Amino acid sequence: MTYKEKLLDPRWQKKRLEILQRDNFRCQKCYDENSTLHIHHRKYLKNIEPWDCSSNLLVTLCERCHSSEKQEMQDGIKTIIEALKTKFFGNEIMEIAIAFEEMPFSHSSDLMTEAISFMLANEDQLLKNYYDTIKTIKEWSE
Repeated sequence: MTYKEKLLDPRWQKKRLEILQRDNFRCQKCYDENSTLHIHHRKYLKNIEPWDCSSNLLVTLCERCHSSEKQEMQDGIKTIIEALKTKFFGNEIMEIAIAFEEMPFSHSSDLMTEAISFMLANEDQLLKNYYDTIKTIKEWSE
């Protein structure tokens, strides 16, 4: 079966609908809800049928974002690698990669929601840390 035929398979159509519903029928990059929507595989796994792919590796993108994603991803990966190489050793980069791989969030919006929730729940401690840091910087500059 060709890949195009696999995308017509009812199992893929069911998976596609699940992802569209999860993402509220809108592009997760630009939030367009009026253009043609595609399900983008963040990562392809060997010997895995499209409908067997883990949902956290699938995301809804509009046609425009989907067509630009490959080049943007390649450019972004290259830039990240160069930035990491200037600040970290190889073993540290591996630790960062493993941490990203094990991160329970499938979308950046999930990560931001969790970070904001954490900040709101720990507002007093974060403010104390902020003011302590400002005080320390001020003392160093005197």
